[in-house]
Amino acid sequence: MFSFFMTRTDNDRQHTPATIEYNNKICNLYSETLRKHVVMYEGRLSVFKKAAGTSHPPDPSAVAELTRDTSLLGIVYTSFLLFTIIFVPQHGVYNAVVGRELLHWLNTNFLVTMEDEGTNLLKISSPWLHPSFWVFIKRSVMCSFIPVAQTIDSPERRLTIWHSCTLRLLFRPATHFLSSLAANHTHPATREISALLVTALNGMPNSEDYAREADYFDAHRQWKTGLYRLQRAVSNHATGARYEGKAELEEIVALVGGDSRVLMNMCNACGMSWRDAICVYGIWIQPSMTRLNLP
Repeated sequence: MFSFFMTRTDNDRQHTPATIEYNNKICNLYSETLRKHVVMYEGRLSVFKKAAGTSHPPDPSAVAELTRDTSLLGIVYTSFLLFTIIFVPQHGVYNAVVGRELLHWLNTNFLVTMEDEGTNLLKISSPWLHPSFWVFIKRSVMCSFIPVAQTIDSPERRLTIWHSCTLRLLFRPATHFLSSLAANHTHPATREISALLVTALNGMPNSEDYAREADYFDAHRQWKTGLYRLQRAVSNHATGARYEGKAELEEIVALVGGDSRVLMNMCNACGMSWRDAICVYGIWIQPSMTRLNLP
């Protein structure tokens, strides 16, 4: 199956949406089978680990072999999900924007939940003083997603279902804490830029909310035009006295404005990789990115 799609010519790409959707259903059957095997292997590994401290511990070589097989199966599973997104999208259209789908894939399979980290920050009266605060904010802004309490059964890990937090969610980590900065910080520059950044994040269009991509692109252009107040505020305070979060806020504003130069720096600072950068690229840097022009 992989070789069939990987060796297609450009003309072969012109499959009808119905054919692509049918192939997507077939791939979903494969991926569901793989997922069940991942859960089963992780269950066995969990039993082995629990038995390690008993009077009848498992054979270390068996544990090592099962650990290797579980890891390999997990790689196959996540790779097959990515293959499905790129080559047989559920909606059946190759040249549709792909950023949001890639981010779903990234958040579902790789990003560790930030729920505990966010909960701990909520307990602090001035969370911006915590050393992990700005890393948390950057990751929240870049990935535009938060975890919810819906999981797939797995003894070894929680396969968390993630949902977009760019628009209209009850709790959104980045905007929540930035709103707190805007309301409670003592420095006027920090308050002003944080407030404007919250407005920008709240207003960012989501491609999944539009039936036609042309409408999404129009909305995105209008939104980006409206960023001038935020960018002007950053510029006005650039040469003044240093304020809380100056470097971090400037970086986030640059990313929101589509500056690709800061993307890898932010990913590196947050412990993220090139894989994360590519998935984030289609959200903040090139919202029009499709399967045919992936970086």
